[in-house]
Amino acid sequence: MTTVSHDIEHYLDAARDLAIRVAAEANRIDADRQIPAELAGELADQGFFRLLLPRSLGGAELSHPDFRRILEVFAAADGSTGWCINQNNVFSTDCVRIPEETAREIWGEERAVVTNGPPLPPPKRYQSTAVTNSATTGISAAAAPTPPGSRR
Repeated sequence: MTTVSHDIEHYLDAARDLAIRVAAEANRIDADRQIPAELAGELADQGFFRLLLPRSLGGAELSHPDFRRILEVFAAADGSTGWCINQNNVFSTDCVRIPEETAREIWGEERAVVTNGPPLPPPKRYQSTAVTNSATTGISAAAAPTPPGSRR
C-alpha cells in the first residue's frame, strides 16, 4: 500500500484545478445522480477520498480544518460532489474503530472508496432502514442495514 504524503497546498491547488471540471459536470452529476466514472476516478487517483485516512493505511491524514478547506472548494463547484467527498472521508475515520487487518482489507486498494446507499437490497439477515433525501444530497435513497432486534 502506497502512502501518499502531500502538504495542504498541493491538495488545495489540485482541488481548485479539478473543481473547474466538477463545475462543468454539475448538470450531468445532478441529472445522473452520480459523479461520472472518469471524474470519480480522477478524484480517487488524486487522493481526495483518502484525506482523513491515516498515513499508515495509505491516506493523507489531514487535519479536519485542512480537510474542510478542500471540501469547501469542491462544494462550491458542486454540492453533491462535495457531499460525496465528505461522506467517504468521514467513513474512513472508522478505520480506527475496527481491527487493523480489516481496515487494511477495506482501504488496501488505492482507489477504494466506502459509500452508502447501494441500489441493491440488503442481505436477508438484515432489515433495512431507508432514508430518502434526494433534494439535499443528490442521492435518491440510502439504505443502512440494521441487524434484527437492534434499535436505531
